[in-house]
Amino acid sequence: MCILVHAVKRQPSDMPLEGRISNALVEVGPSITLASLSEIMAFTVGSFIPMPACRVFSMFAALAVFLDFLLQVTAFVALIIFDFLRTKDDRVDCFPCIKALRQILKMIEVLIRESLDCLLVI
Repeated sequence: MCILVHAVKRQPSDMPLEGRISNALVEVGPSITLASLSEIMAFTVGSFIPMPACRVFSMFAALAVFLDFLLQVTAFVALIIFDFLRTKDDRVDCFPCIKALRQILKMIEVLIRESLDCLLVI
C-alpha cells in the first residue's frame, strides 16, 4: 500500500488525478502482482504439508494474500483518490466534512512543531 501511495505522490502534480493514479498503477502494479502471486504460490505449496495446523494456516494465508491483493488494486485505489480530493479541497484529515483554511492549518502545524521542540528540549 505504501508503495502505491508513494508512486502516486511521485507523479507530476500538473497531471490530472486519474492520470497520476494510472501512471502509478502502471509503475508499481507489476511488482505488487508478482509479489502477491509468489506469496500465494508459496502458501499454496505449504497447504500440501501433511501436518493439519500448517496446512490450515497455509490455506488461510493464501486466501488472505489473495484478498489483500484484490482490495489493494480496487478499494485502496478508490480511497487514495478520495484522500487526494480531500487534500486538494483543504479538508481536515480526521474530519473531512470540515473545510479548513490554509492559515489555520499552518498555525496548527507551527504550534505542534513548537510543542514538540519544547518536549524534546526537556
